[in-house]
Amino acid sequence: MKRLTIRDIADAAGVSPGAVSFALNDKPGVSSATRARILATATAMGWTPNPAARALSSSRSGNVGLVITRPPHTIRDENFYFPFTCGIAETLSEAGLSLVLRMAQRSEDEKEIYREWARLGRVDGVILVDIRSDDPRAHFLASQGVPCVSVGSDPGVGSAIVLSDAEAMATIVTHIFAQGFRQPAYVSGIRGFEHTQVRRSAFEAACRDVGWSGTRSYVSDYTEDAGAAITRSILTKSPEVDMIIYDNDMLTYGGLAYLRARGIAVPAEVGVFSWEDSPLCRVLQPAVSALSRDPERLGVEAGQMLRRTLDSGERIVESFAQPTVIARATTTRLPLAPVPG
Repeated sequence: MKRLTIRDIADAAGVSPGAVSFALNDKPGVSSATRARILATATAMGWTPNPAARALSSSRSGNVGLVITRPPHTIRDENFYFPFTCGIAETLSEAGLSLVLRMAQRSEDEKEIYREWARLGRVDGVILVDIRSDDPRAHFLASQGVPCVSVGSDPGVGSAIVLSDAEAMATIVTHIFAQGFRQPAYVSGIRGFEHTQVRRSAFEAACRDVGWSGTRSYVSDYTEDAGAAITRSILTKSPEVDMIIYDNDMLTYGGLAYLRARGIAVPAEVGVFSWEDSPLCRVLQPAVSALSRDPERLGVEAGQMLRRTLDSGERIVESFAQPTVIARATTTRLPLAPVPG
């Protein structure tokens, strides 16, 4: 008689192989109703639990994994990942869990890390960052029986914290429009990331909504050098540009340094806006307008969501708080409206 496989049970129950793995091994990652349906289907098909294997699989490592897959020079100086990982570690430590951080250069290397972690039982769950278009990682982790939380958007598998990047970009464009800027450019992040495409598309849509056409978008690697080089290219080819939105503070720093070296007045000639706020944005002269998102808080919520996922076995999807514009000198051409008080 043919040996019963996870795929056989998945097909019969109408679920993914990952869901079957979670249910049969008594791991979090599926709802109570789905777990009961899978177990009933498996039992009807002749599956019986292996007590020794069940005891081994139900044990926890006490670790949570995070893999950052970027060239090291792109994150060496930026101000997102340090507070983000601190936030994760803070909330995990409250539950006696440890954060295992790995770096990878390629998506294939990242996948191999997950495969090793799953095979050796090194982590109880994984937090996914830098979500890509058609990202396969959450599905792969589910197939390995490893729960995960995706930070940025919802891939439809595992838990997720959804960021409102499109709404945030619309808020930025509304702000710079109100300050009298009319020829904006946007320096985005790495091309393959889903949030890069979301922000670029939202930038173009928001500009159309206020009547601007011919908007300009440029991809980058998030570094100071890229900020300077792209700013030089923008103003050489399109000298009419009067506002540049940068995707992080290091791009902003590089761009602002170039503008100052060329004697270009900010914001009188060219305004500057940073997608990520940081101490750097506050101490630069002139002080840089920025989007306030609190990466440490995002890390705390990612860690809390993974803890809840591990404890309940439920898939959780929630939205992160809408960021706000912090208006400073680099976009202030007109008096700002008083804050209701």
